[in-house]
Amino acid sequence: MQSRCVVWFKNNFRDLRNLYYCNKNDGNKHKIAGSLDMAMGITPGIPDTFLAVPRPEHGYWGLYIEFKTLTGKESPAQKIVAAQLREQGYRVEVVRTEEQFRQLIEGYLSLQ
Repeated sequence: MQSRCVVWFKNNFRDLRNLYYCNKNDGNKHKIAGSLDMAMGITPGIPDTFLAVPRPEHGYWGLYIEFKTLTGKESPAQKIVAAQLREQGYRVEVVRTEEQFRQLIEGYLSLQ
């Protein structure tokens, strides 16, 4: 679902396509590879994608999106990071369907 949502975004918002990107945070790795990633700055709990388009008049410095299945749950680390990001003025949302993603993006980008 995440890849379909990213393709939809990049096809529909071509002028913003470079401002929406994935945070490399895949967790299933060998301990050595995981340690190297952490040394490079990979942080557990960071949401999957980020839209670097601020909406300061609404209190948002950008939009983080975490993709989950219909039954998927946020990890404890994800909940902690989401709270910290919100405290810093970022919007953080969990998306479970492509339609929910589209509505979120269109609503966020229409904020003026």
